[in-house]
Amino acid sequence: MMIVHLIRVFYRYLLPFPGRAALTWRIALLSALMAVVAMIYEIPESAISCYLIIYLMKDDANENIVIAIAVSILLSLAVALIFLLTNLTINSVFFRIFMIFICSYFFVYMGAKFNVSEIGNLVALVIAFLLTLLSDAPTGELATRAILYALLMATTPMLLMIIFNLILGKKSQNILLEKFSLRLKTAQNTLMQPIINNKFGLKKLLRDSQGGGDIHLKLIKIFHLQTQKQIEWLENVNKQTLKLLALVSILPKDTTEESRKILANNCQYALNSISDKSFGSDIIMLNDNLISKEICNSLNMLVHNPVSIAEMAPKLPKQKKRNTNNTTNGTLTYHYFAFKVTISALICYGIYTLFDWQGIHTAMITCYVVALGTTAETIHKLTLRILGCLVGALIGVLSTIYVTPHLDSINGLFLLIFIGMLLPAWITAGSELFSYAGVQIGLAFLLTVLNGFSPSTDLVAAQDRILGVLLGIAVCFVVFTVLWPVSISDTIYQKLSKILNLALDSVQSETQGQLDIVNFAQLIDEANQIDYNLKLVIFDTKLMKLSNYELKTVRYFILQIIRLNTLLILPIDSAKRQIYQNELTLFLSNNVINRENIAKLDKLNELLRRNINSILKDI
Repeated sequence: MMIVHLIRVFYRYLLPFPGRAALTWRIALLSALMAVVAMIYEIPESAISCYLIIYLMKDDANENIVIAIAVSILLSLAVALIFLLTNLTINSVFFRIFMIFICSYFFVYMGAKFNVSEIGNLVALVIAFLLTLLSDAPTGELATRAILYALLMATTPMLLMIIFNLILGKKSQNILLEKFSLRLKTAQNTLMQPIINNKFGLKKLLRDSQGGGDIHLKLIKIFHLQTQKQIEWLENVNKQTLKLLALVSILPKDTTEESRKILANNCQYALNSISDKSFGSDIIMLNDNLISKEICNSLNMLVHNPVSIAEMAPKLPKQKKRNTNNTTNGTLTYHYFAFKVTISALICYGIYTLFDWQGIHTAMITCYVVALGTTAETIHKLTLRILGCLVGALIGVLSTIYVTPHLDSINGLFLLIFIGMLLPAWITAGSELFSYAGVQIGLAFLLTVLNGFSPSTDLVAAQDRILGVLLGIAVCFVVFTVLWPVSISDTIYQKLSKILNLALDSVQSETQGQLDIVNFAQLIDEANQIDYNLKLVIFDTKLMKLSNYELKTVRYFILQIIRLNTLLILPIDSAKRQIYQNELTLFLSNNVINRENIAKLDKLNELLRRNINSILKDI
């Protein structure tokens, strides 16, 4: 039964959604182009170059360009540092290991501290790995050549990524317009078929929507891709469509079919106005209840001239954000994390150096790639890496046996890489819960079929690399579960504190008697992250795992806080808003939500429930 359930879950995450196919073919095509360029210009380790593409590529062309430039600059600085260290370490093994430890520890720590772990780990990996190669360089000249080739291996895919996205990339504004259309269509479908339609899809879209929209808007602002008025219009459509989803999710069940039909038609009218850029006429207004009226108001904001909308939208004062981070504990956690990653990498380096087995050097790479802050996240990633590694290796071996021997031109290799990368790219473009498995399928496949400067039929090299990955996984598992294991429950409780402070900020930021939708969106984003962390609890060790009671209480809290803050979007009685604000302030000043104090969360849930019922009486 469990296997059937897992297959169903995995199948659900494989289903298509808007934008997934577009990102899939772009990753596959760019990887195939990179492989061809590497073969023509004899760039070593082309599999790693292609891996960087599937690892870093996003759906937004501007985001990809920013990432590619940032990674190229950081890697160039890292290589400059390696040149400096080469003269100091090439003749001293112990000093070289000491410098690997210092550099690795520093960059992993900085990546974790500034919330860019992927880039921090990548820079640490490049420096540490290149320093380990010095032991195989008999002269300084060969060491210099090796370092320059490594820089070429890492920056060529970044250069290709920039050119590719300038020509074939998806623009930020187009992605935003697609998101707006999807929100309107989902709201319309839910209104038309409230019972059989996807309430799940609407809630999922509501939770997933703001984070994506926010990054695309930031990119448009940074690169000045639109005029100021157009940017303001996009910001307001982003807010209004998000608000629309929230309101539709709480529409009373007794709303008449006629009213739902009018609201659905209004959604279609707003969708057409945005698609055709034909603004002007008002939509049909409804006054059945407060929520229907607010839905109409939101839709009305979408069908007017963009300039007038920008002028109509209220300008919200910027609020001073609360500091909810425990700086001391956070810094200590980053130090532990940097130490665990570095020591895992050095253990792997020691093992394959001791046995003079350079072919399994992927063990060291694995340590930097799979490491995450908590034990559950790391084990989750290790699991995906094992599964992805085995599936990718199987595809690669089958390709090596049945396809590669028949390749007689660069065109054949291009097609093999393009077709072989479609499945891993599809999985990578999907849910965050499984996306890393796609990256690993792609890496194992590339390591198997690309070896040297031509299609490879050498299965021994592929076997060594896969064994290296499994060794790295084993070392990471032991280190991360023995040395200062960090439970994901710590992360969950930190986020609960943050979401409560956001809720308090939201209720204090009244604008014309209504909740600020920006704060509401941030709250939804935090709730989404807690929901994701709750799914990873099963990967925690038995001693640290949340109990069923804790899981149930936290999940109920998330539902309650979202429902209450959705209701606060409405122009409700200010006295009730003040009562809720006072009660929440009093509760937070006298109580701390943590694992030892879980019973307090029950009292908080009772507070939220009481306020929800009080507001519902007015609707």
